[in-house]
Amino acid sequence: MQPCDELKNIVLQNYRAHATEGYSLDVVRRCYSHQEGMLFVGTDPKERLKGYEAIYRYVESTMGG
Repeated sequence: MQPCDELKNIVLQNYRAHATEGYSLDVVRRCYSHQEGMLFVGTDPKERLKGYEAIYRYVESTMGG
């Protein structure tokens, strides 16, 4: 696997947004891809969400709303 600056920049943008704004639905709307087949892999090996809608629903449920 080769390093990818584009992917690195996307991840850093996401981390910065969460660090300054918290884990919010607005950050999900701006920072996560709507492309079909998008996969979110969390820090827990079992934490995998496929697709934008799954991520949005997950964040929404953790916010209590």
